[in-house]
Amino acid sequence: MKFLLFGSAFLLSMTLAHAQVRPTAFEAYAQSPTAKTVWSNEAGRLTSTEATLVVTAVVIQDAMRTPSGMKGLRLDLSTTDGSDRVYIAAHDVPSVKQGFDEISANVALFKGLGVSSTYIGAAQFWHPDRTNLVHTTSASFHTGSAPGITLSTYGPLRFRFPGHTASEFSALFQSALTTLNRDESGGYR
Repeated sequence: MKFLLFGSAFLLSMTLAHAQVRPTAFEAYAQSPTAKTVWSNEAGRLTSTEATLVVTAVVIQDAMRTPSGMKGLRLDLSTTDGSDRVYIAAHDVPSVKQGFDEISANVALFKGLGVSSTYIGAAQFWHPDRTNLVHTTSASFHTGSAPGITLSTYGPLRFRFPGHTASEFSALFQSALTTLNRDESGGYR
């Protein structure tokens, strides 16, 4: 039932104004004028006819703040209409991967039920508090005539990946997590 609710929540999120979205703690940290990227490694990318996603593992240091370092993923999304950058803290990456795994399972369930066209999501991407959204990513799978993943960052743009499955995104985030855990930056969280 939660994946049915997500489809409605995803469509509702498409109407939200970008001004209502605040940065995540990791994004605010990374964009601080005194912060520096001390280590980065591209973990992978996915490209479709409509959008590109580049996932980079990063370690950010800022001697002026506590903690003095943080690590996570930087997602660079682009489409012909524009681009967006999202930061996901290391401790949140497993939940994002789990969300894509849940979408994969839900797609299989819907195929078994004979549903022809719908958006399928996961609880991990559902943000019911519409007045306090953070700049993060949300995902759903469209089963219609051009099946594929759609990513939202709660801004005005949608990043569509027709022909790509949630399993591909899950594998990309697993690879990114592995890359992130191999960093030699001093073990920041």
